[in-house]
Amino acid sequence: MVFSSLILSLFSIFTSLYSLHLVKYHYQHINNVLTDIKSKKCTPLQYPSFFGNYTPKDIIIPIVAVTTTGDGVVGYMHIRAIPGYGNVLIEANPFSEIDLQYSLEKAVNVAKIVTKRYSLPYDFIFSYEVGDAEVIGGESAGAAATLGIIALLENRSIRNDTIITGTIELNGDIGKVGGIFEKARAAAEQGYKRFLLPEGQSILIYYERVTEEKEIMPGYYVYKTSYVPKKLNLKEYAQEEWSMEVIEVKNIYDAMNYMLK
Repeated sequence: MVFSSLILSLFSIFTSLYSLHLVKYHYQHINNVLTDIKSKKCTPLQYPSFFGNYTPKDIIIPIVAVTTTGDGVVGYMHIRAIPGYGNVLIEANPFSEIDLQYSLEKAVNVAKIVTKRYSLPYDFIFSYEVGDAEVIGGESAGAAATLGIIALLENRSIRNDTIITGTIELNGDIGKVGGIFEKARAAAEQGYKRFLLPEGQSILIYYERVTEEKEIMPGYYVYKTSYVPKKLNLKEYAQEEWSMEVIEVKNIYDAMNYMLK
C-alpha cells in the first residue's frame, strides 16, 4: 500500500513538473513569435495563429454519393482554409464517420506532395451539403477533397461541368468505389458533361434475371430463375443516353488535368 502511494505521489510530481515545462515552452515560443513579427524577421503568415486579419480561403467542389436507399445524389463539399498547421476539421452536421476523417487526412497529405508545400500554414474545415443525409461516411469523395485542397493552395478553380468519384491513396492513386452507375446517372441528371471515375470501372457487371419455364406434365410447369452476368460499357451508355463523357483517371494528376483550371 505504502509503495503504491509512493508511486502515485511520484507520478503526480512528474506530471506537474512536465506541465510546468510545457507552459514555459509555449510561453517562450509565444514571446519568440511576437518578437520575430515585431522585428519583421518573419511574416505573420509564418505564424498563422497570431494573424488575426487573415481572410479565410474557400472553395466548393461537387461530390456524388449513393443514399441508403440506393439512389445516386449530387452534393457539395465546402472547404475552408484558415490559419493553422494542416489539421483536418469536420463540421458535425451531418454527423461524420471515422473513415471520413482518415480519408480527408490522406487528401491533405497528398495535396502537400502535389503542391510541394510540405508544411502548411492552414487548417482545413470541411462541411457537406448532401440533401437529407444524416450521416456522412466513406472514402469515395477522397479524390474530390484532394482536388479541392490543391485548388485552394494553388489559387485555381474547379470546372463546373465535371464531377469525380474515387478514393485517394497516399501515393496519389485514385481507388475504386461502389455505386458507379447510380452516381453517373445522378451526375447526368444534374447536367454534368464529364464524369471521372477510377481506372477500370467504366465496364460494369450487372446481373439480369432470367426465368425458364419447363412443362413436367400436361398442364404442370416448373419455373427456374437464375441471374446471368452481363457487361455494360458505361462510356458508350452515358454518351448515348445522357450525352455525358465518362473518363477513367488513374491518379490525382490525371484528375487535375480534367477538373482544375
